[in-house]
Amino acid sequence: MCAALVGALAALVVASAELEDYCGRTEPSIEALAPAALAGLELAAVGVVTRHGARAPAKRSSCWPGFDPDAIGWTCARPAEKHELDGLRFALSYAGTPSTIGERSGCAAGQLLDEGRSQHRALGRALRAAYVGESAAVGALLPDELPLFGETGLALRSSSLERAIVSGEELVAGLVNASARAFRRDARRAIPWTVGEPDFEFIYPNAKRCPRLSELEAAAATSFARDPEASAFDARTRAALEFAMGGGELATLRGNGALDCLAATSCQSAVDTGAALPANLSGALATDAWAAIQAYEAHLLSHDRAAWSRLAMGALGHQVLQHARSAVEGQLGRPKFALWSAHDTTVMPLMAALGVHDGRWAPYAAHFVFEVWRQSGAPPARAHGATPAPGVAPATKGARVRLLYMGRAITARLPGCADAGALCAYEQLEAALAPWSLPLDEWLAKCEPTQHERAARGVWLRAAAPVSYTHLTLPTKRI
Repeated sequence: MCAALVGALAALVVASAELEDYCGRTEPSIEALAPAALAGLELAAVGVVTRHGARAPAKRSSCWPGFDPDAIGWTCARPAEKHELDGLRFALSYAGTPSTIGERSGCAAGQLLDEGRSQHRALGRALRAAYVGESAAVGALLPDELPLFGETGLALRSSSLERAIVSGEELVAGLVNASARAFRRDARRAIPWTVGEPDFEFIYPNAKRCPRLSELEAAAATSFARDPEASAFDARTRAALEFAMGGGELATLRGNGALDCLAATSCQSAVDTGAALPANLSGALATDAWAAIQAYEAHLLSHDRAAWSRLAMGALGHQVLQHARSAVEGQLGRPKFALWSAHDTTVMPLMAALGVHDGRWAPYAAHFVFEVWRQSGAPPARAHGATPAPGVAPATKGARVRLLYMGRAITARLPGCADAGALCAYEQLEAALAPWSLPLDEWLAKCEPTQHERAARGVWLRAAAPVSYTHLTLPTKRI
C-alpha cells in the first residue's frame, strides 16, 4: 500500500473528529520557546503562509441526488467595496461577477463566510501575542505601537480571490490591533497590497502560467492508478458512494467539488442542522471518502520527490527564501513580517516541497509559519536590495530557524533537523529551498512543457510580464 494511503488511513480513524479539525475552529496560538533555546539570538523575521478562512463551496455542485445548496444557511461576509477595516484602508479593489452556489443563495461561489473573517482576525491576534511588543510570547519582532515605517514594515501578498484578500486584511487588522487604535482616514495613506493577476499567478498551482504542471500531475495520477492497494481502495470507495448516494460529485473523490460536498457541508452542519450530511452517508463511508480524497492529494503532492509540488511552488519558494536571507543578513530597510494570504493549494504543496507536509488536507485558516533567528547584535550585511560584494558569503553563521504549522512546532520534520532541538541551523532551510526555488524568469523556463507534451497537447508557454513582489510598509500614522 502506498505510503500516502497508509498515512491517510492511520490519521483518519474517526471522520467526525477529522472533519472538525478541517473546519478550523480551534482557537489559534503560537507555541512559545524556552528562554534557554534563545540565548544569544534575536528574532529577525517571520513569514506566514495562510489558507483563507471558512468559505462557501467553490462552485455550484450536485453533490448527490436531491442536494440543495439553498437549504444550507451559508452566512457570507459582504463583499468589500473599499477594503477598510477599523480605520485601516487597503489600496486594492476586487472586480468581478462571480456565480452563486444556488438559485436563491446570496453567496457567491467560494465567498468568505463571516466565520472565515473571524478565524483570521483571531489568527492575527495570536500572531500579535507571539511577535509584537515587549511582552511578546515568542520574540519582540515588531514594536507594540507599530510605527509602520521602514524596517518595521510588512510585506503583504495574496491571490486575487477576494476570500484570500479579505482573510489577509482581517489578519493584518488583528496583528496591528486596529480596533483599539485610531488611524487617519486618508485615502492617500492606504496600505499597499500586492495581488497577482489570475492567469499569470504563481501563489498557487497554475497550469495556465506553468503548463508543465499538467504533465507532472498526469504522471502522478498514472502512478497512483498503478498502485494496486491504493487504486483498489479508491475504486471500492467510489462504488460504495455510487451505491449509497446514487451518484453525484462526491463520488468522484477528486478536486474541490468532492471536498466541499463532504467537508464544507459537514462544517456548516455544526451551525445549521439543514446542512447535515444525509443518513446514507454513514460514518464509516464518510471516513473512507475523506481518506480517499486526501490519499490521492497526498500522492500528487509527494510523488517523484514532490516534483509537482516543487515546480508549482518554485517562484513562491524564491520569495520565501529571499525573505529569510534578507533577515539572516540583517539587510537594512527590509520587512520583518511577510504574509502570503492564499489557499490550501498553496500551504500543502509548499510544505510538501519542503518535506514537512503530514498528508492531511489544510483546514480553513491553516497557517505555516517560519521564524528566522540571528545572533544578537550581528551587523547588517548591506542595504536591502543591494547586490552583495563579490566573494562575500551570506552572514548565516549562528542563524537558526523554526517552522510551525497550526501554531505547533514542526522543525524536526525539516530534512537535517530531526535531532536539532527547538531551533535548527538556517542552512538546513536553505538546503531544503535552494534546489527548487527559482527567480521568476528561471521558473518560467522550467514551466515550459517538454517536447513530448507539446506534441501531445499543443501546449505552449504563455509569455507574461512577471508579477512584482515589493517589500511594503503600512504608511499609516496613529493620531
